[in-house]
Amino acid sequence: MRLDEVTHRSISVDGGDKDGFGSTDAQFMACHELITSQLRQGWQPIKRLYEDKGESGSHLGRPGLQSLLEDIRCGLVDIVVVHRLDRLTRHLRDLQELVTIFEHHAVALVCVTQSIDTANSHGRLAINLLTSFAQFERELIGERIRDQTGARIRRTGP
Repeated sequence: MRLDEVTHRSISVDGGDKDGFGSTDAQFMACHELITSQLRQGWQPIKRLYEDKGESGSHLGRPGLQSLLEDIRCGLVDIVVVHRLDRLTRHLRDLQELVTIFEHHAVALVCVTQSIDTANSHGRLAINLLTSFAQFERELIGERIRDQTGARIRRTGP
């Protein structure tokens, strides 16, 4: 069986890479190292890198992600490797949609830093737990911001 894998990264603007090597480069290297460590397991890297430079992982309409999904639908991808889940998406609903697409096309999702592999039941459980906590944290941050804004308005007046 031939296994192709890809690296998908949703790239935030990286201001701290004055030497030309930023956090996104480090993420790519970590993904690449995982991929090359699995060559004996039959993984074969493809030459395509799906990335969304300057795009947030907050929506699925990103061009790189859409290209990845199209290649999945065409049967060109068997494993998607991401550095962290939030590089793929930041919403539980979107992640569930992506995992459903991946499952329909027999594509596994592997995370480098979170030890997730959806090819097994433990990985699927872990991905759901992690994304639930991520969504909870995002909602808490939103509540705190709204509380701070409300307090500021009350303090200074309308």
